[in-house]
Amino acid sequence: MNPSFNKQRKVVTKQLKKEAKKNSSLVLCRTGILYGLIYKDLVSADVSTKSGLTATPNVVFNDNQTVVFFDFSDFKNVSNTSTEFNKFWKRTSVGQNFTVTNGELFNEAYQKKYDLSGTYQIQEIGDQIVKAAVVSVTSKNTDISLYSKMEFLTTPSFEITITDTVNRETNTTVLVNTFGANSKNSFTYLGAGIGDFISIQEKDETFEILEFKIDNEGKELVKIKGDISDEDRDTTKTFIKLYIKTKPNVEYPSVNLENPGLIGSCEVTNNGVIVSCHENQTKDQCSLRKKIQSNTVSFSEGSNCSGNALFIQTKQETVTSTTPAALKRDEIVARLLKQASNNFGRTSSGKIF
Repeated sequence: MNPSFNKQRKVVTKQLKKEAKKNSSLVLCRTGILYGLIYKDLVSADVSTKSGLTATPNVVFNDNQTVVFFDFSDFKNVSNTSTEFNKFWKRTSVGQNFTVTNGELFNEAYQKKYDLSGTYQIQEIGDQIVKAAVVSVTSKNTDISLYSKMEFLTTPSFEITITDTVNRETNTTVLVNTFGANSKNSFTYLGAGIGDFISIQEKDETFEILEFKIDNEGKELVKIKGDISDEDRDTTKTFIKLYIKTKPNVEYPSVNLENPGLIGSCEVTNNGVIVSCHENQTKDQCSLRKKIQSNTVSFSEGSNCSGNALFIQTKQETVTSTTPAALKRDEIVARLLKQASNNFGRTSSGKIF
């Protein structure tokens, strides 16, 4: 295909997107009051991650029990290897604290139980041996310097927390909901999804949802377009409004915010093909998910999306060019192409740009 044509077609597509955006409107569909929100500006954000290692070392205390050596060079757990050791400890640094849990053991010589669970500070890491200062320990015998790996009643766990300050993206913020996705105090319960918009108490603008994730602890991570200063509101109420962007030339019913009714699943289909499925929607909210006139929305009260159809988001939808909206779009395409170049005529493409 002629490269010049492709270039001009991209220009037309861009113009169509601008025109569609200008003619779209935001409709308020749900509101909620949320506790537990934390705003994190991604221009400079502290990202904390936890990592763990489960292994049974020999433990040696020196220097009047103020220094300890964890010797992992002969694992009791055959599943752990030096590779696992290096993978875990290479993320740490001298002076960093780590915690030990499940450190219970039984010493045959003294016929007594001890617990080496506690907090330790890294001083040096050698060949599968970690030298650390003792910060706190649950219980130990000052007369014992060596605790054999065979004395442990369970397999100890070692955990570190890594905090990195990263410069990521401009004009983006992450809203962290510490109450989690399984609470009514959540964006999930409001039926929010990628491409929706929200307004936040004490903020004068609306923000588009760019990403929607659930972390390992179940907290919601909602990335929005816009800069909001870091703020911890985990004990403060925050009034949230949820908006859905509607399209021109599509008929929508009015939204009843006072009596929204029960929530359920919302399935959007086109010519019998499922385009998307959204959970925790009200009936009126579901009706706003219709992005083109030829789409059909189906609301099922009290139900969930089946299989892997949760929060499916599509950037494009393909339809035939027989609907009035499609015919109008074709006319715009033809007009813009004609303005771009006399070498190109009317197009009957049904592609939504």
